[in-house]
Amino acid sequence: MQGRRFFAEARLANFERGTTYCDKSRTIIKRVHQFSLLFLSLILPTTPPTRIVSLITGAGEECIATALTQMEDLRISVRDTSKGTFSYKLPPCVPHASLPTSKRAVNKRTAVKIDAFTRDLIIKEIDSLHREQKQVTVADLFGKLAPSSNSISSKKKLLRLLHGIGYSFKQISNRSVLYDNPFVVKKREKFLQDIREMRTAGTKLFYTDETWFYRGMSHRRDWISNMTPEEKKKKGLCSGPNTPASHGTRAIILHTVGENGFLEGALRIFKGKKSDPDYHKEMCGEVFEKYITDLIPLLKAQGSDVCLVLDNARYHNRLSERVPNSQWSKAEILEFLRRHKADNGATERGRTKKDLLGLVEILIGGRKEDFEVRTVDEILKAAGIKVLRLPPYHCEFNPIELVWGWIKGRVRSIAKSEETIDQMEAHVRRFLETIPQATIANFFQHVVNVRKSF
Repeated sequence: MQGRRFFAEARLANFERGTTYCDKSRTIIKRVHQFSLLFLSLILPTTPPTRIVSLITGAGEECIATALTQMEDLRISVRDTSKGTFSYKLPPCVPHASLPTSKRAVNKRTAVKIDAFTRDLIIKEIDSLHREQKQVTVADLFGKLAPSSNSISSKKKLLRLLHGIGYSFKQISNRSVLYDNPFVVKKREKFLQDIREMRTAGTKLFYTDETWFYRGMSHRRDWISNMTPEEKKKKGLCSGPNTPASHGTRAIILHTVGENGFLEGALRIFKGKKSDPDYHKEMCGEVFEKYITDLIPLLKAQGSDVCLVLDNARYHNRLSERVPNSQWSKAEILEFLRRHKADNGATERGRTKKDLLGLVEILIGGRKEDFEVRTVDEILKAAGIKVLRLPPYHCEFNPIELVWGWIKGRVRSIAKSEETIDQMEAHVRRFLETIPQATIANFFQHVVNVRKSF
């Protein structure tokens, strides 16, 4: 009773919020906490130990809880005294450097202090609302989470926690929804299984893709003065760097890369004629198929077990055989059924187009892709080269995308906005020839790590 009255009256002001405690201070806090657990809990059984430590040391209860969780990381050496008892040597009191005060730094520090339970609680609650297609608001989230966790003491702190653990309030993107699409999931699982088996078997993997560059494709960001054009003119300054071109004369690059670098002789660069920003409209199936035909001897020279990985661009997937639809004539549908020995003796006169399409549906049984034949696949398989296609919307599985980014970044860093397409081509060829093999190997390893995350 006297102990409770003593602690009720023995109140001193705590240290201000945000105070940083060194390792020595946290060690002393830990010792006071141990003392309160062993001795003061008998006097004050209903008072939490962290409250007792806060009253004695002047540190806030949240700071104390954080210090206690971080004690395992402190290097506190045990010293054996001559009397046979153990004593602890305090860590050195190293002055802390001033902590960054940016919002990002504050958010990160706030997130580091919370326990794993609270972090999982936030993530699971947001996921639950997303599954129910309900909007997540800080107010609603605080109302649901605050009763379950003492770490979520205010909406402001919850907001910091959200930013600190990687959430942002931004426009909804459909990309994450596409990732969960059953068709895409099935394609992804099949691709990951196939490529794992190939890597285990020692198959040499090569990736083919195309990209573009423009005339005058110079750097997009620079240090720009806030002075008006008139002020610059008075001071004898130029108006600043020219805006880089975003369209105009363009060239398209086709290349193939493996883990050991670019495939020698596989580079193709040709100038486009259209000014549309989408370079995919410049390409066509015939051009790409001609490139694949020329590529085959280079791939076969790499060994007997080689696979070419492609993305799902339209011109990579031109079909030499399709599944019939309502646009086909009855004669064409019948020819398809006869090739697959599924016409059941049907004739043009004996069946309507609807009947024939019904036979097609029975034949394919939901396996449309098994009956479609891609021209590129036929060309490669005839040469004994395996072909593997990336799952839809998964360009991050393609290391050549990282290579293109590296090349374009280097080109933009040295190119000038007035340079011609031929000068740009010279820059591109230079960096294609000088990209370090170690850089390409790192890109391949990065993609392997990304695939492992699924």
